Amino acid sequence: MHSKVKKEIVMEENKKSVGKGINRIDGILKITGKASYATDYPAANLAYAVLFKSTIAAGEIKEILTSEAEKAPGVLKVITHQNAPKLNVKGGLRGGALLQGPEITFHGQHIGIVVAESFEQATAAAHLIKVSYNRKVEKIDFEKLSKSPELPKGKELADQVRGAGKSAIASAEISVQEKYETPIEHHHPLEPHSTLAVWEGEKLTLYNGSQIINGAQGAAAATLNLKPEQVRIISPFIGGGFGSKGGQWANLVLTAVAAKITGRPVKLALTRQQMFNSVGMRQRNIQQISLGATKEGKLTTLAHETISHTAVDSEYIEPCGDCSKIMYEVPNSLISYRVVPMNLILPTYTRGPGKST
Repeated sequence: MHSKVKKEIVMEENKKSVGKGINRIDGILKITGKASYATDYPAANLAYAVLFKSTIAAGEIKEILTSEAEKAPGVLKVITHQNAPKLNVKGGLRGGALLQGPEITFHGQHIGIVVAESFEQATAAAHLIKVSYNRKVEKIDFEKLSKSPELPKGKELADQVRGAGKSAIASAEISVQEKYETPIEHHHPLEPHSTLAVWEGEKLTLYNGSQIINGAQGAAAATLNLKPEQVRIISPFIGGGFGSKGGQWANLVLTAVAAKITGRPVKLALTRQQMFNSVGMRQRNIQQISLGATKEGKLTTLAHETISHTAVDSEYIEPCGDCSKIMYEVPNSLISYRVVPMNLILPTYTRGPGKST
């Protein structure tokens, strides 16, 4: 082969990659099953916890009867708002549901924990618990509620107006106005949210799949009224998260509560069904985009208005308009957010549609 042709082939091959391929250090461990996830760690005298949840979206618990569950085979403890320890509800956990009172703010809110010798015994006992409620009118119809949305509580999400704002579109030579909607979607990574809690005196070790280790440590410590140095988070591998394991949820701390009360290491893993209303979701979003331009195609007006659902007792907003705010040279613009409080668990970060698109 002519040396010039050979050189061109080599150069062409080199364009196909940047540097030499590198194997992922965790790849072999994962595909051979040797990687240890949160609930894979062994612990002596291990007990198992199962959460039970509200069947209404709004109201309060009138009565909760646990005596049958407490007598069931293998049951060590049933924990509800009536006997749970006092926790710091402003400790940085998402979604509430910390068993601190009878109030119900979303369907599927945690209302108790059964701890038993086995997962099966805890699950069976949870079905024996009888709960009655005083119901309130629930806010669950987004289409209806979105017609009268509210201003966000956070000042950083107040309306941001440049020039004449959206009103300038009336004088634009060309205008385009479109509405885009994204539905509620759930994360469902291969590994559900799960925790193993082990106490040694006043020090706590939590084996927990977490995308942000120091965030988990800080939130767990603050909620449990501990110092950060009293809490250790071990999370060598995460079986997916899609954003839901960036923040931390009630199940993390409730596992620690169950372990403290029973005096034993406790493992708690959300069931696939419980994942739907325990660890957030993608927000329901309506995005109204309004563009004004000259006939030559120069933007003169940009309005990006977002309406999102949030929880009734806490606020999360996907900042869909952030990129529109900074990416375009346009003399007139409006970036606005409105929220619709609903009786659903607090939404959270979710990969894909939103700020990133």
